[in-house]
Formats: sequence, structure tokens, C-alpha cells
Amino acid sequence: MPRFAYNANARKMEMPIHDWTRVVMSDLKSPTLIWIKGVLFLILGLFAAALLLLRSPSLTIAVLLVISIWSFCRFYYFAFYVIEHYVDNEYSYSGLFQFVKYAALRRRVKQEKGRWMTQARDGQETY
Repeated sequence: MPRFAYNANARKMEMPIHDWTRVVMSDLKSPTLIWIKGVLFLILGLFAAALLLLRSPSLTIAVLLVISIWSFCRFYYFAFYVIEHYVDNEYSYSGLFQFVKYAALRRRVKQEKGRWMTQARDGQETY
């Protein structure tokens, strides 16, 4: 049984109740812990960037690092804001892996729907 099922009517992925990750990890609820997590991500990013620049101190590396960081930030914004607010406002997800599964299943559902519509138009049996 797949871990995520695509519900074409609701246009969203549904997670079975027996999913073990819900037992192991839960959502952060404390604003203090959320801020600490954000600051730790910032420190980790600054530390990694500093190590990269110390290892290869050049203007080219610095510019490429800035472009890379900016591009990934824009993709993250696209994945979590643009898709949810402008493309498919009935769907929300909490992680990049869920977004990748949503994007892959969305394409597969569109392909299947197109195949079914072509068969129906041509008078073939559809299942």
C-alpha cells in the first residue's frame, strides 16, 4: 500500500492514519522552539558559507554561492507559497518530499486523465 494516496476529487494527497512518522515526530507548536530552530538554520548556513569561502576564497565562488542560495530560497517560496496560493489553493503540504510526490502524482493523474478522455472520445472502453 502506498504511503500517500492521491485523491483526484479533493486534489490532495492523503496520508493514512497508521503512518509511523506521525508517532515519531510531531509538529513544533512552541513559538520559542520555532525561533530557535530558525536561528540554528541561519547559523548553520552562515557557517557552511564561511567554510566554503575559506576553502576557496574567490569572487567567483562567492557570487555562485549567493546565486545558489538565492535560487534555492526562490524555489522554496515557489513550492510552499506560489503553488498553494496561485496554482492549487486546495492543497497544502508540509515538506519538500511531499511537494515532490504531489508534483509527480499531479503529472501522472493529468496523463491518465488525458488518456481516458482520448479513449472516451474515440469510443473505446474506459476502466
